[in-house]
Amino acid sequence: MGRLGEEEFLLLLPGTALTDAQTAIERVQHTLEPHKGIRYTFSAGLALARPDDTVDTVLERADRALYHTKQRGRDCRSSELMG
Repeated sequence: MGRLGEEEFLLLLPGTALTDAQTAIERVQHTLEPHKGIRYTFSAGLALARPDDTVDTVLERADRALYHTKQRGRDCRSSELMG
């Protein structure tokens, strides 16, 4: 896990099925409890690496999934399975 941008973090889960990654993201989301006086939202975009992918193509699909999530109203997650 590491910071990817100002407000974005990256979590790599090698050898993890998409459904298991979704479960992991749900756990992270539920672990982050609101603190008094601090307001935040949690949105996630998930992408499954394919054998012919580069790091850039996986990150691009994850970014599209995150963008899709934010269009839906934030504080949720989305999976990008399209190329």
